[in-house]
Amino acid sequence: MREHAYANLRTRVRAHKTALNGQFKILPKMNVKFQQKPVRKYL
Repeated sequence: MREHAYANLRTRVRAHKTALNGQFKILPKMNVKFQQKPVRKYL
């Protein structure tokens, strides 16, 4: 159960990340702010 939830979170974060990447090409400043946030522990 726990591993399944973690895998689901990874796929969700990956989809969210790709969606944000499309926006960050338009807003490079936001990309810098996003990379500074502590999100790496979920990836």
